[in-house]
Amino acid sequence: MQASATSQPPASKELEALQTAEQGLLSCLVWAAETVEELGKVKEADRALIEDRSGKFLKTLKEVETTLAAAIKRTQTAEFAGSDSVPKQEAPDNSPSFIPKATATYLSKPYWDERFANEDSYEWCKSFEEFGNLLLHHFAPFSSVLEIGAGNSSLSTSLTKKLPTIFACSLDLSQVVAERMRDRQAADGTHIDWQVGDMLSLPFCNDCLDVVIEKGALDVFLVDRGSPWDPAPAAAARMHTALSEIHRVLREGGKFISITFDQPHFRKPFLKAPGLNWNVQLQTFGEGLEHTYCYMPFLCRIRRSYCSVPAR
Repeated sequence: MQASATSQPPASKELEALQTAEQGLLSCLVWAAETVEELGKVKEADRALIEDRSGKFLKTLKEVETTLAAAIKRTQTAEFAGSDSVPKQEAPDNSPSFIPKATATYLSKPYWDERFANEDSYEWCKSFEEFGNLLLHHFAPFSSVLEIGAGNSSLSTSLTKKLPTIFACSLDLSQVVAERMRDRQAADGTHIDWQVGDMLSLPFCNDCLDVVIEKGALDVFLVDRGSPWDPAPAAAARMHTALSEIHRVLREGGKFISITFDQPHFRKPFLKAPGLNWNVQLQTFGEGLEHTYCYMPFLCRIRRSYCSVPAR
């Protein structure tokens, strides 16, 4: 029987099933880690038993996650791409694809320059309309706000329209996108200071900003991390450098807002690194397995604790 025009090829169905399973597993891992953390608060006599059982549980889940990740990789590459029974899906001529062949390409400045020259806009994670209500109360009037890795997102534009008294600056490594966004914002009357700069070496002095915000930008530093349980040293070093730079430019009581798909079990170790003295508030949004995480570290140079704290 001939397949309908809307049916998915076998490889696509297989990939979708594997990706759904992986997301479900990662959600279980987050839940397990949080449960272990809570159980760890019970009497000291029970701690060894809890650690033994939780360690075995997490080890098993990790093995399943590794198996699923390998299956997804095979599905995406030779195992299905070389099959004559699976039709190749070509992008329409008028719809250029910006998905690189290797994820490490996301670390390349020429890739972003070419992409931004041909792409009008793209929203990583979610659009402002889907989470803006979670953020607005964190911005005091006349706050200095920096968006890092801004790209062609409308995040800063949306913020300034909702909060016209803030002083907004957008920073990106690409001169191409900075020039395009300056022209676009001049046309619509938005007042944002666009600068070209590196997230690993922010062109700002110490203790000068009230808020730093990013949406999916830091994730680029982890595209070649390998296992999220044991990130590659180079990827971990990039993330630590970026977070240290953000910490450096924030004033006492300043706020860093990070929006990402990265689960707390994998992102919190970076936020807990030595020298990053801030309290962390976590909020989630999204439905089903499509959870997006909003990390909001509040700078506190006196001590480090990880709890919900009120906005300044």
